[in-house]
Amino acid sequence: MTTAIRIDDLNFAHPGGSVPALERVSLTISTGESVALLGPSGAGKTTLLALLDGRLHGWRGRVSVLGAPLDPDQPPPRASRPDTGFVFQEFALVERSTVLRNVLNGRLGRMAPLRALLGSPRPHDLDIARTALTDCGIADLAERRVDSLSGGQRQRVVTCSPLSPRLLVRSVQCLVLY
Repeated sequence: MTTAIRIDDLNFAHPGGSVPALERVSLTISTGESVALLGPSGAGKTTLLALLDGRLHGWRGRVSVLGAPLDPDQPPPRASRPDTGFVFQEFALVERSTVLRNVLNGRLGRMAPLRALLGSPRPHDLDIARTALTDCGIADLAERRVDSLSGGQRQRVVTCSPLSPRLLVRSVQCLVLY
């Protein structure tokens, strides 16, 4: 099996923090493996996931995601960002938009900048979004506004929004590797 995530001697402290958020963390996760990070509030679970998504800087150690080393001082290259999907703890949905539009937001990193700006997805993007909605059991909600959905329905919209990543990072403290 190939390695999806490799972390060696990772250390990170939030700016102004008095204690390290991550200290001497080492971890290897293979492709296809599902991993749950368990621990009390404040233990660094979400911090670790944000770091794997390239959202945190100023850490020390060695980290590689999908075979590419992360740089502690630079975001990942734009071309590789769509390979990692991040599902936030908060829903982070556009309330006044449709379910389909919210799911299509997960394709923005794979669209040409002008298409993304104009909200004009290709038929291929629409097919992928509709397949994700079907897979999540909410295809019938595609044209409904998000602000009319139940909490469980919103969670399913969030779950299918990061379309086609090679690595899915959910900030409910779990990783799903494809």
